[in-house]
Amino acid sequence: MKVLIAGPSVKDRGLLRLLSFDMDLNYLSEFEPDFPFTSINCRTISYNSNSYVISGNISPLYEEEGLYNLFYSNENELIDSVLIFRKADTITYAGFGNSMMVSDTTLWSVGVYNHDPSTFWQPTPTWIQLSRINSGFELTDQFYYGGDGVYWPYDIISTSEGGIMLVGNYFDPKAVPFVLQRDPFVLKLNSEGLIVNVDNPEQPIAQEAIVLPNPGKDYMQVKLAIQHKTARFQLFDTGGRQVLETDLSGDMQRVKTEQLPSGVYIYRITGSNRVIGSGKWLKE
Repeated sequence: MKVLIAGPSVKDRGLLRLLSFDMDLNYLSEFEPDFPFTSINCRTISYNSNSYVISGNISPLYEEEGLYNLFYSNENELIDSVLIFRKADTITYAGFGNSMMVSDTTLWSVGVYNHDPSTFWQPTPTWIQLSRINSGFELTDQFYYGGDGVYWPYDIISTSEGGIMLVGNYFDPKAVPFVLQRDPFVLKLNSEGLIVNVDNPEQPIAQEAIVLPNPGKDYMQVKLAIQHKTARFQLFDTGGRQVLETDLSGDMQRVKTEQLPSGVYIYRITGSNRVIGSGKWLKE
């Protein structure tokens, strides 16, 4: 049995140690990952009979910072790693509680996108980021839920029909009057990451491309999920007139909006011959 704890680092590389016990809870050994984990919100899970996974945030001092999933053998030998990037203007955060789930040969990793670590009551919306990693340790798909509030996932579990349940809390940073209160949310997904809640049609839909900041001013950032290398972005005014159109490529692309008057706009992002993101965007 392996237990992940936060504690002083022998190697000065992070905050985590992995303790091993037998089934009678007798201490056997300890292992410290050679990665600079800087958050105590890291998780470990058994991947199969021969390996396990540690997920957590890596220090900016490392060559590629972000949310890592590290695959180890039961003998604590590093097999492979998958990095879920974070950019300079946004953070993919491991969140709290259980952040990983194994379904067949697929690893699902959940976190928070657009997290601001400098404040507890964040003033800007976040997304729940759900990432799928295949048996070859490749990050293959990403899905985003939310964007209309500050979402924090606490648990990810499998359902009896092979789907996924995400549980956590959220609050509305734009509420008037502003209330310091977090409310629970539950998202039930199918095996492809699509929401199947039937009792609450107002739950956030699954997006594979998102826009931030929102509200914005002179520009917007369009974030494409990893499964989409290119896409088409269109922006419409409330009368349905197209005011902007451009091609997208890469993980994150900036779209200039300084020429547009202030107001509410509707965006649509298409990729792989379908709509992968849509919503309202406010220019201040």
